[in-house]
Amino acid sequence: MIETFYGTESLGSPLAWFAALLIGVGFGFALERAGFGSSRRLAGVFYFRDMAVIKVMFTAMLTTMIGIGMLVGVGWLNLSQLHLMETVYGAHAIGGLLFGIGFVMSGWCPGTGAVGLASGKLDALVFLGGIMLGAFAFNETFAWIKPLYNWGMQAEPSFAFGIPRTLFILLFSIVGVAAFYACEWIEQRNNGESRYLNSSFLKAFSIAIIGLAAALLILPTESQATSVHYAGSPTLSDSSLLALIEAASDHIEPEQVADRLLRGDTGVMLVDVRTADEYQHFHIRGAENIPISEVLTALEPYRDLDTIVLYSNGMTHPAQARDVLAMHGFTNVFMMTDGLRGFLDRCVRPVSLRDEPSTEDIAEQVQTYRQYFLADTTCPANSLAMLNPQQLESVSVGSIEKLHTIDGIYLSSQPFPDDFRLAKCGGIQTVLNIRQEDELDWNEKEIVQSAGLEYHNVPFTDAETLTDEVFSQTRELLNQKDNHPLLLHCKSANRVGAIWLAHRVLDNGKSLADAEAEAKTVGLKSPDYLAKAQDYISRVWKTGQ
Repeated sequence: MIETFYGTESLGSPLAWFAALLIGVGFGFALERAGFGSSRRLAGVFYFRDMAVIKVMFTAMLTTMIGIGMLVGVGWLNLSQLHLMETVYGAHAIGGLLFGIGFVMSGWCPGTGAVGLASGKLDALVFLGGIMLGAFAFNETFAWIKPLYNWGMQAEPSFAFGIPRTLFILLFSIVGVAAFYACEWIEQRNNGESRYLNSSFLKAFSIAIIGLAAALLILPTESQATSVHYAGSPTLSDSSLLALIEAASDHIEPEQVADRLLRGDTGVMLVDVRTADEYQHFHIRGAENIPISEVLTALEPYRDLDTIVLYSNGMTHPAQARDVLAMHGFTNVFMMTDGLRGFLDRCVRPVSLRDEPSTEDIAEQVQTYRQYFLADTTCPANSLAMLNPQQLESVSVGSIEKLHTIDGIYLSSQPFPDDFRLAKCGGIQTVLNIRQEDELDWNEKEIVQSAGLEYHNVPFTDAETLTDEVFSQTRELLNQKDNHPLLLHCKSANRVGAIWLAHRVLDNGKSLADAEAEAKTVGLKSPDYLAKAQDYISRVWKTGQ
């Protein structure tokens, strides 16, 4: 099955941009070689001297129509992979008339105008400038002309007046062949010569065009081709798919998914359509990682499975994948309501951290979910929970560059997502992040909570934002023993050192000199942070708070 940049939603990718550049350059080169970089030659069609424009346009349309028809007929291409423009009969007629007037007046159309500009034609520059002015005028007056813009709008893209696609291609091919002969006859009459009028090439070309178009009548239609390619699978019509969406029948709730996975239901398949990196950072237990670009082929063997559930961080990508799969005959695909965020909030978020009060039954169910989905069967041997030294001690977890511990508190530089899993394995219960959350390009709160850890954020970014309130809030959390073991971190442990200095002196009775030495060992380097902590300690001593 052929996939397109449009069909895979990758039109904005660098590869799509590069492909468009190559195609554009090739198209421009072909136009220039055909002589369409000259407005004089292009205007020749209006004087019935040079009919090349008509012949090239019909050739392009017939080649495209028959080529796509063949690919669809043999099941290599689905029209969902193409952008089918809306059918707006009235607006198209008026737009075509305006386009024709502009072509007559200037001798250029947009594509050939760009070629002419590249060839150094001044009139092409004037023409393209006029296009830009017209675009601005259209934008500024759109509110007035919108009724005209939508005049004749059809409910969905369709072929001319509802004629079956294959029949329309055959009829259009006959018209095209007639146009080729008419153009040659006109050139013979007005110029005294015609290169192809009675040639064997034109006869063979005409027979081939009509023969290929007629062959489309015996090939399967798009829906038949899809059924042949995906044996025995009915496809959903647009109206059926829209009805499912309207009734939310394409959704499945996180609790339903959790319950089925807990029961070990073999009739459900949970598919994570995020990137491999996101999947490795965290995924729902039992989920398989299938990138969205591969779901169509990867899920083919599971057409007869009872339920396939798609999820991502949100619902946009699963919805898009689910629609494509539905158009290819899948009737067992659902997307999880609110995605991974919804699953974390509704299934594994501790009831103590929720805004609404929970019943005992809900609390028990959440605990069951947490025990199952947050259990890590791959936890390495780790003795962090047993470390409770009375002197500051350097330890190691995962990829954390700086990590020290004393009395159930761990002080570190920035952990990565996998480090939180290791911390959970080692017995750490709480994470206190003193960075701004937007300093990271990933959601630490979500990762921490999904690992089954309690999360707190008391941020500051410099000495000015290191306020008394920040000191007070962090000290309060550090002093709550039921939060321990607790992991306190920033980016490099520089900010951690400032918080640790105040905590050790004011809450643990450490001397200022010893506490400063510990803070510097932990990571304190900034003289401004040191001065701010010393000032805070001095003022608290004076007030006795």
